Amino acid sequence: MNSRDETQVRVLDENKFKEVMSRFATGVAIVTTQVEGSPHGSTVQAFCSVSLNPQLVLVCLSSNGRTVKKIESSGRFAVNFLGLSQKELAEIFANPSLSPEQRFKFVSYDLGVTGCPIIRGSIAVVECALKSVYTEGDHKLLIGEVVSGGTLSDEQPLLYYKHSYTTVK
Repeated sequence: MNSRDETQVRVLDENKFKEVMSRFATGVAIVTTQVEGSPHGSTVQAFCSVSLNPQLVLVCLSSNGRTVKKIESSGRFAVNFLGLSQKELAEIFANPSLSPEQRFKFVSYDLGVTGCPIIRGSIAVVECALKSVYTEGDHKLLIGEVVSGGTLSDEQPLLYYKHSYTTVK
């Protein structure tokens, strides 16, 4: 590493950390669950496949968020991968000031095999049984065992990069 680059990789303040992390393009999904007949959901970017055998996925949600508490209560969740045409839904489900009722009035959905909302128009979905929960920093890492899933559309994926939505070009 040359001396010019050294100052760019030292300890980061919160704003610089956000800026650095914004350079990693991620897919956009809405994680959903249902408790006592009431749907809940939030937009997420932190999602990944963990294991093929058994089939496990990981999703990260704010520890203080409503959705993570509902998932812990229900023991199940669905991850709806969003397509380019669903940017508005991503913004709605990312808005913490909107109640679950307000969020779901903007979306059509069906219930999957787990009873979780499957958002119509999503490009793919995985439904999971909650296997493990880990608290790290201000987030909870949820590990889910996949019980169902499928591709739903060939639309281009919705991506998030440098603080804005985009897609594969």
